[in-house]
Amino acid sequence: MIIKISVKPHTGKQEIIKLSDDTYKILVKSFPNEGKANRELIKFLQKHFKKYMAKNETHFFPDSLRHHGYKSVDYINIIKGMRSRNKIIEVEE
Repeated sequence: MIIKISVKPHTGKQEIIKLSDDTYKILVKSFPNEGKANRELIKFLQKHFKKYMAKNETHFFPDSLRHHGYKSVDYINIIKGMRSRNKIIEVEE
């Protein structure tokens, strides 16, 4: 899945605002220096999409974790915009 992200760094909170099916505005706490905001963004998206997929998908982790209802998110990758507030992100499941 490919999504478009507009990141607002150094906001004092973490928040995801869904603008459309594939477009989000994300607020992060970190400053945008030395990749700190990007790292926070990736971790935050991993948490968000695990929760989202748990509610909306039917495939789950192996049997030992199935009762938690989570689907694996293999990786989240910044395709474009490493140094920009506007990013294109790939979420692979």
